[in-house]
Amino acid sequence: MSKILGFFTGRFGKVILFDANEPVHEHAHSQLHVLIKIEGADSSFDVGGEKVLLTNDQMVLLNPWSPHANPRDSDAESTILLALYLEPVWLGMIGQNMSTESANTLFSENFGQMSYEVKQSSFEVARLVQDSIGQEENLEELLFNLMREIVEQFCNQSLQRQLPHPSRQIDYRIRAAVKYM
Repeated sequence: MSKILGFFTGRFGKVILFDANEPVHEHAHSQLHVLIKIEGADSSFDVGGEKVLLTNDQMVLLNPWSPHANPRDSDAESTILLALYLEPVWLGMIGQNMSTESANTLFSENFGQMSYEVKQSSFEVARLVQDSIGQEENLEELLFNLMREIVEQFCNQSLQRQLPHPSRQIDYRIRAAVKYM
C-alpha cells in the first residue's frame, strides 16, 4: 500500500511526499500537478493516452484536469515521489497575472527535464515536508522558488509574456498574515 511520508498545505495548495508502490487508476485534479522522483524505481504515467516517464532527470507536469494514471505492477519496487498540487489562483499570489484559461494550459508538455537547481530544491522540499514542524516559513519560501523555476522553464512559451519577474519575494510575515486572514 502506498504510504504518505510527509504532508504540507498552504495558500499554494499542498505538497505530499509519497512512498508509491501500487497502481493508481486514472483520475484528475483541479490543481496544477507536478510529480518529482526523489528516490527508488523509475515509474511511468499514462497522461491522456501518452506514456510519460518519471525518472531521476525527468518530472511529470500536469495542467488542471489532465487525466493521468500510474499503471505500475503491484509487486514493482516502490518510488518515493514528491507530489505538488498547486492552486491556479496561487499563481496570482506569486506575481503571475494569468487567467484560469491560461493556467489550464500552463505546461505545453507533460514532462520536463530537471535542472540541477530544481533537483536540489526538490530534495530540500522533500526533507522539510517530512519534518515540517517549525519549518513552515522555510518550506513556503522554498516551494515558491521551486515552482517559479519550474514555471519559468516549462510554461507554455505563449504565456511567458504574462510572467513578471518581481525584484523581491513577498515577505514571509505578509504571507503568514494573509494566510491567517
